[in-house]
Amino acid sequence: MKIEFIKDKLQKAVNQAERSVGKNLSLPILSNIILETENKKLIVKSTNLEIGVEIEVAAKIEGDLKVAVNPSLLNNLLQNLPNNEKIEINKEEDLFIINTNKGQVNLKTQTTEDFPIIPKVTSDKVINISIKNFIEGIKSVAYAAALSDIKPEIASVYLYSEDQKLFFVSTDGFRLSEKFIILDNFSPKELINLIIPLKNALEINRILSDQPTDGELVIMTDNNQISIMSDGLHITSRIIDGVYPDYRQVMPKDLKTRIELNKNDFINTLKLAGVFSDKFNRLTIDVNKEIVTLSTKNNETGESILKITPRAYSGEGLSLTISSRYLLDALQSIDDEYIILGFNESNKPLYLKGFDDVTFQGLVMPLRT
Repeated sequence: MKIEFIKDKLQKAVNQAERSVGKNLSLPILSNIILETENKKLIVKSTNLEIGVEIEVAAKIEGDLKVAVNPSLLNNLLQNLPNNEKIEINKEEDLFIINTNKGQVNLKTQTTEDFPIIPKVTSDKVINISIKNFIEGIKSVAYAAALSDIKPEIASVYLYSEDQKLFFVSTDGFRLSEKFIILDNFSPKELINLIIPLKNALEINRILSDQPTDGELVIMTDNNQISIMSDGLHITSRIIDGVYPDYRQVMPKDLKTRIELNKNDFINTLKLAGVFSDKFNRLTIDVNKEIVTLSTKNNETGESILKITPRAYSGEGLSLTISSRYLLDALQSIDDEYIILGFNESNKPLYLKGFDDVTFQGLVMPLRT
């Protein structure tokens, strides 16, 4: 048995697979990655039972291989080899042998019998989407998901398709974000409605970030899992068995007060005001026809009263206290020069979106004063 390949290709696959290895005392094999030949291809596999990854590595293969190795050790070794070096691997008894231009390295291996089969979804619910758009969809909303698993439905990212759009939604009860991506060649049978645990969604994004951004994804779903496939990459994740809250009920249909602001100017002013925020990042926004005033106060360090002139204004004046950090998180998801802030009452959520970019909208709930 002999397998030859370029070092960089294996190193990239090991990096991607290492992110989803598990720590399970009753199933220690999960802390390893599997290198296995299948149909004349070298496959690197890993799973933590929540998410599973399989990555193909281009290689010249003679014979069969299936070996479990420590990913950190293998990664450290590969990082210290020259780029584009051709290396050869094989297995003798319990040793994984790596031959390089500088010599031979032997890694201890583990038995592979206990490594679980990584499931693959077969379904007619298929969506095609670019890697760049999928990453952007997750990234635009993930910050708003709950971090506690007490309510798993909201410690997640909600995905559903409607009217040739794929929506991404997250909320932790204190803020809410929605992003949609236009789908090409959409058909009704491709409708999906699923909830991905936040941890898995973030891991999927990290793994996809190593793929070419101009690549395409094929997404297949069933009642229990989602499979995400790209060139030589297969990711399978558990999905939540539950119903996502009807978040559209809290989206305001009308706005009593609407202002337009330069986004970067607003962000810079928020950061300046944040210097004197308290531990809750409390920020008071006072709105009138001419000026938006941002006020913060910290009893130990000082206070700030900063003013911004809106580009446009309509409605009545009011005052609202919110978390400046929640507002800054949401603003990072708007790719637009100008933003719209919408207000109704002091005890109603702040609404925000881009002026031209209609693909994102968010809410931030007010704080008690």
